[in-house]
Amino acid sequence: MEPIAEESEESGLPIEEVENAVLEIYQNFITGNESYRTGVLQRDKKAQLYWEGIQNIWWSDSARDYKQVNDLSDTELDEYGLDGEDERNVNIYKAHGEAIIAALSAQVPGILWFPEDADNPNDTDTSKAYSAITDLIRRHNRYDLILIKALFCLYNQEYCAAYLWNDRRREYGVDKTPINATQIEKRPHTICPECGSELPDLEGVSDPIECPVCGAPIVPEIEEEEFEISVIVGESEEYRRRTKIEVFGSLHVEIPPHCKKQSEIPVLILREDVNLSSMLDRYQHLREEGHLDDTGQSTGGGIDEREARRVTQSDDYSSKVVTKTTCWIRPWHFWDWGTDNSEKVEGLQKRFPKGCKAVFVGDTLAEIIHESMDDHWSICASPLSNTVAGVPLGRPELPIQEMKTELLDLGLQTIEYGIPMLFADPAVVGFDAFKNSRANPGSMYPAQPEMGQGIKDSIFETRPTTLAQEVSTLDRSLDEAGQFAVGSFPSIYGGSISGGSKTAREYTESRAMALQRLSITWKQLSYWTVDVFSIGVELFLKDLKSDQKFVEKNQTGFVNVWIRQSELQGKVGNAEPEASDQFPISWSQRRDMFIEIMQMQIPEISSAIFAPQNLQHVSSVLGFPDFYIPGADDRNKQHQEILTLTQAEVIQLGVSEETGQPEVQSSVGIEPFLDNHLVQAQVCRAFLVSPQGRDLQSTNPGAFNNVLTHMLEHEGAQEALNMMQAPEEGPDNS
Repeated sequence: MEPIAEESEESGLPIEEVENAVLEIYQNFITGNESYRTGVLQRDKKAQLYWEGIQNIWWSDSARDYKQVNDLSDTELDEYGLDGEDERNVNIYKAHGEAIIAALSAQVPGILWFPEDADNPNDTDTSKAYSAITDLIRRHNRYDLILIKALFCLYNQEYCAAYLWNDRRREYGVDKTPINATQIEKRPHTICPECGSELPDLEGVSDPIECPVCGAPIVPEIEEEEFEISVIVGESEEYRRRTKIEVFGSLHVEIPPHCKKQSEIPVLILREDVNLSSMLDRYQHLREEGHLDDTGQSTGGGIDEREARRVTQSDDYSSKVVTKTTCWIRPWHFWDWGTDNSEKVEGLQKRFPKGCKAVFVGDTLAEIIHESMDDHWSICASPLSNTVAGVPLGRPELPIQEMKTELLDLGLQTIEYGIPMLFADPAVVGFDAFKNSRANPGSMYPAQPEMGQGIKDSIFETRPTTLAQEVSTLDRSLDEAGQFAVGSFPSIYGGSISGGSKTAREYTESRAMALQRLSITWKQLSYWTVDVFSIGVELFLKDLKSDQKFVEKNQTGFVNVWIRQSELQGKVGNAEPEASDQFPISWSQRRDMFIEIMQMQIPEISSAIFAPQNLQHVSSVLGFPDFYIPGADDRNKQHQEILTLTQAEVIQLGVSEETGQPEVQSSVGIEPFLDNHLVQAQVCRAFLVSPQGRDLQSTNPGAFNNVLTHMLEHEGAQEALNMMQAPEEGPDNS
């Protein structure tokens, strides 16, 4: 059987003692946290159901879960006094949440890595390498979508947590490493039989000669000597790894309620519903024992954990799905085992100095390993709460959603059941004739009113039901209250604003004030992103065995960005969010700002805007990617030439007879009367002073000089053209 935990001589504890200790600590935490956990699941599941548009629900004390009225039978509807109406509502709860998520995820928070010593080149190189690693991790995880998932959790649940780990898979690529082995090889060599000196120049000589070392007459002897040589006998394959990030909310992650920061959390529990076959494949000893069991990991008499993760009652879990529970325990929390077991607790701390991770498949303990909670988890703590857990962003919207649903239901019922009813005396109105005829315009029907009365005196019409004017006023008030409760004002998503002149400037100011409310959450996310990538970079470096590269697109096209181990010899000081006070702006806002800057007509700004390096960005900001900008083709042509220039060196033409200096030419010639020399020289200069150019100067000086020579050729050609176009000085133009 595969052991759950490896034997350790240092701790002095057998495996059975370790298992019993972890099980007892885990059960003590579950029991002590049961009441708080039940409340969290109850509140968060209600928010999840409202998000899905399932709002006709009620809490069942017997089932300890939410029930949907539509799923009840007629007998149950009568028993509970419910009407069983279909789900009809306007889901403003989800609409406001999507508006907030879209506004906050328009831009990914940037991270600025500071070197520990700004004057130390190793530290500055390391800080740059950390930035490259951050970009690689962000790309591998599609962090834009992770940010949306984190905002979704913060809107519906009490906290958001990110789990990071190094994942190895074949689809990431395979690294092949040669396998070397030692072999014995025999090599002949010639020696002197008298003095034993090696005579390599006399190999193949069989006639008597004089030894050049000792001078004795000898016949050289040939001996074989064994040498150990290293040969390649094969190659090993290792899957490449990526640092992965996954986000969970409080429906999946359980922590105690009293902790003010992450370092105070003694136990963290993650529950996931996974396929049973994957667990049997991962833990062979469970398959062999055949005692795998799953009860859904219920918290005692409280709401069932698995049921809480279900959105609707029709989401029946397959029997092939099992709950995987992963529990992280800090080393100082081992004392929860009891002070009577002090020696055993100290043994646990020796065995797991950073804490441990225990994996349960169903209710069966499957694995215990040494792993630190803080090396893999980052919780987005709320700055507006006394503890790590906070109030979800969307919780104030829930009662407003309920009132809106009731108002809508009241209005629909008024329309459906408010049609007036007519009562008539059958002795006056001929109902038989009316029933047996087709209603046509101008039709006549027999009627005989009583003596001294008209026909209308024999017909009674009920008073139609109408909504009070206060209902419309209340509906508008609820809309405004819903916007103010969560900070989702119309100006955020382009809706109309009430009152005012409704000018463009007024819309801009209204949006700025609306976004200021959400800046609290933006700062919270920005600092949490720093914590997440701080963990991610450390995990990446732990498994970095060789230089790595990835490809990115910049102004010169596609370039390789290297993460070299030689650039990781320094230290970084700290990391901070880049411009955390600046709220993310959308594409339309960038376009408006760009047009406003252009209208200033400041020469320095205009020259910077229309620099060759910014032409592509200008067309994208304006929203016309196919818009032709003069100079764009020259810029692209020069970028292609730079790629060719960096793969060669200058061509030596000899020595100049006039100056005596060597003459050189770039490996890619210029077109004197075709090229736009000003633009192409600017592109070359921008490349040479860029990080890629400086890296090329240190790693391949010959290629750097090739690009520099090409730039000088463009500048010389431009000077020649200027001289040709300049008017000649004479008597008439002096």
